[in-house]
Amino acid sequence: MRKGSISKLYARSAMVTVWLSRSTVTSADDAGTAAAVARPSVFDSLLRYLAGLGSPEGELAFAERLASEPRFARSAGIARVLALFGLGRPDTALVLARALDLTSFAAELAAAAVFVDGDSAGEAEILDPKAAPSVALLAAADLARRGATALAVQATDSLIDLPLKSTDNPFFRTVLHLLRARWYERTGQTTRAESELMWVENSDVIGYPKGDPQPAEVDWAFAAPAQWRLVRLLERTGGRTDLCRAYGEVARRWAGGEPRFRARADSAARRVRALGCRGSA
Repeated sequence: MRKGSISKLYARSAMVTVWLSRSTVTSADDAGTAAAVARPSVFDSLLRYLAGLGSPEGELAFAERLASEPRFARSAGIARVLALFGLGRPDTALVLARALDLTSFAAELAAAAVFVDGDSAGEAEILDPKAAPSVALLAAADLARRGATALAVQATDSLIDLPLKSTDNPFFRTVLHLLRARWYERTGQTTRAESELMWVENSDVIGYPKGDPQPAEVDWAFAAPAQWRLVRLLERTGGRTDLCRAYGEVARRWAGGEPRFRARADSAARRVRALGCRGSA
């Protein structure tokens, strides 16, 4: 993240975090009073910055406190969906997303959950085959499937810096970077593969996230899956510090997840202890 963007995210999130840590929202009027710390119109959106600061737990906890407030309910619900997914509870997240009538987003999230969890194709179920950026990415994926992996990477270089408003759905960057990480790994360029998996560390929010999920929020929700893929690479090339960080993130984020994710968290925690990571005793 850029230093200025980190400061902006921290300042906005800190206002609501400090207030909620010492107060209980009991009515819309109480929530409005809290919002005066920032601006009433953006209070609920501040919660959605917390995942970008590495705290989906905080995002979930605070969103659940606002979920019963009518004017905050939808945005808080979206925050809950994203946080639940990031904490290894995708099945619960999908039920909630459908209840919020996020039909298209829920379908894409379900497909992305399968896509990120394996090495098989599945990008076509997430992306819009009629939108220009997705057309280019799907064509590159086809090249890779036919063995032209280096050409696939080259064909997607220009997609890396696309303005957010030029991409067609919030999962575009997730699919792009996960594919490029796979392609680099396949061609033996492990360091570049690792770099691709760091795409989640961004602060590319447009205004205040109050409406439908933004690309940056989807990126943040995929932080743990990205770390889980990263540890496979780091076991071959990384130092102890990087391994401790990656395994530690997986263990922390997925500790309360659904069974398959909790099992991965347990595995990561054992590796943290085996490595003798700081604080693992």
